[in-house]
Amino acid sequence: MQNNLRIHKLLPSLDTLVCFEAVARTGSFTRASLELSLTQGAVSKQIKSLEEALRCTLFERNARGVHLTGAGAIFLEDMSVILHKLERTVLKTRAQQEKQAVSIICTQAVAHHWLFPRIVKFNQKYPDIMVRVISNNGINELSCNESDFGILYGNGNWPSLDHAPLFPEIVYPICKYNFERLCCIKDLKAKFS
Repeated sequence: MQNNLRIHKLLPSLDTLVCFEAVARTGSFTRASLELSLTQGAVSKQIKSLEEALRCTLFERNARGVHLTGAGAIFLEDMSVILHKLERTVLKTRAQQEKQAVSIICTQAVAHHWLFPRIVKFNQKYPDIMVRVISNNGINELSCNESDFGILYGNGNWPSLDHAPLFPEIVYPICKYNFERLCCIKDLKAKFS
């Protein structure tokens, strides 16, 4: 714990390192600010913060632009390797997660009563695959196209989707306990027609 605190206090922020690399590569605070979508003042402030953290001057500033100092050149050489490794690690992690994630869209009732119990069993069998459930009572053919899988109510008339029936829907008419007794569907129809 103590070691992590020391490292946290010692290391400059990632934002300052990204700004430093951009200024060093472009040779200009202005070009770096355009590339990073920041103001020139924000880039300058990041560089000043980094120089204070490192306790050295990284750039010589003159009318024609900026040039790395000796300390800046050494820092850039080592730091560029670390930044590129970090970038590759982030991209690799994202790609791995995207490959091992599945999204399912369905109604809230299907999610709660049918899907979630099955996801528990699925996660036990396949712990490396992340399942993301999007529950929405207004789902349709279009919203199913935006997920890996979808569970829709209907007759299967969805031309843009590959589909298969899961189960027949069973619907029961219900009423309050003290509601007038009806003995058949015909009585129900007569009552509300």
